[in-house]
Amino acid sequence: MERPIASLRVAVPLVLWWAVLIFGIGFVPALRSRAIRNDFAVYYLSALELRRGIDPYATDFAHLAPQTGLEIREVPRSTEPPTFLLLFEPLTHFEPSTAFWIWETINFVALAGALALMLGPVSGLPGPLAWSLAPFAFVYPPVLSHFWYGQSKLPLLLMLVVITRLMRRGFDGTAGLILAFAGLMRVYPFAIGGYLVLERRWRALIWMAVGTAVGALAAIAVVGPSTCLSFVRGLSFYVTNGQWITNAQGVSKSGDNAPLAFAMRFLHESGLTRSGVSGLAEHALLAAIDMVLLSLTVRATLLYPVDDHCDLRLFSLWVVTAIVLPPVSWDYDMTLVLLPFACIAVAASQGTASRRAIVMAITSYALIVVWRFSGIGDAQDVRGLAENTLKETASLALLAAYCAAYWLVSDSAMRQPIGLVEVPGGVWQRIFGVGDRMRPVRVGDVSSTSEGGRLVLELG
Repeated sequence: MERPIASLRVAVPLVLWWAVLIFGIGFVPALRSRAIRNDFAVYYLSALELRRGIDPYATDFAHLAPQTGLEIREVPRSTEPPTFLLLFEPLTHFEPSTAFWIWETINFVALAGALALMLGPVSGLPGPLAWSLAPFAFVYPPVLSHFWYGQSKLPLLLMLVVITRLMRRGFDGTAGLILAFAGLMRVYPFAIGGYLVLERRWRALIWMAVGTAVGALAAIAVVGPSTCLSFVRGLSFYVTNGQWITNAQGVSKSGDNAPLAFAMRFLHESGLTRSGVSGLAEHALLAAIDMVLLSLTVRATLLYPVDDHCDLRLFSLWVVTAIVLPPVSWDYDMTLVLLPFACIAVAASQGTASRRAIVMAITSYALIVVWRFSGIGDAQDVRGLAENTLKETASLALLAAYCAAYWLVSDSAMRQPIGLVEVPGGVWQRIFGVGDRMRPVRVGDVSSTSEGGRLVLELG
């Protein structure tokens, strides 16, 4: 009996990796045509304009794109942070095709490095299981979309994984600086600062603030105050001009754009709302959804005592929250969901993940697969409940990932959950150290502490 099981432990990873290899043989050559198209072409042209002293946030791509042989569609101007463009600028010294393959290599190395840290020996996963899970990461639709569009989220994933390793080893200052760097590159990682506040990791928070200030001043000094101000104005217009919810006819412009706008888009597309619904009401609804999700994340964080040993479950929940909160999000942003997926896999192998957290993670993966291969385009106008539900499966996949990360945290907590109305008081107590008398525990520890006269068993 042991011999067949041992054979399966070798055969399953081999079959999966052979399948990935065969898929890659067809996928990689197809990327050749992507060097001159979105989104890599947007990065390249934006950085090229910046290098030539042109404001990429105030100048349309139309005049320069044909000169460089780039085909940019539906993106009139850059929305990438100045720090990112400065880092990308060295690639503009190469031809677009050469720069594209250098950029894709950087992305591949970042993905491989992140997976090695998340699933490697340090994670505690059995070797055969880790080797069986990794192929699913390489063919995860957001990862494929990331490579297809030449996106920039995989280096961010590696940075977030490195941050967790540094904080678990007590290098909070370095972790804070890397988080500042990540925020200057993509903005939304700054939301993870909420985790630092609630965990009272003041050294990491201070160094994040210092790194952000120094990085911002450096960007202003290099590209100029006017260009940085153009970025802020352009970004504000991009997320508030209404295109991220519905167009003038009440029809969604994208199947995976703005996952938090799912409710309003679905109502519009299903014909359940009338044209009298104002844009202000839509924005108010989205703000309310944001507040509820953020409150749920804070509530889950308060279920655990402050711990000097970085809890990967809490950190991964804040990572998903950082993706969900922005008004604009795309499927390739879900590459960061690989971090909570890895945490769930590790917890499941140790018997500490709840069944619903595991099921919801699998559901999230399945939904994004269905959306990617459904054949319904991002901007395709569809009618009917079934078609609209299928079109919105990308948004549902992200929300399912959030639920999986949330339940991974909440279902393994030993404290009684508090109501949402009690969250502000809990935050006050946590920040100022009032009423939080449970001593920190490390993963794998089993200890008992007294909280309010009650004996609490804590399982790390």
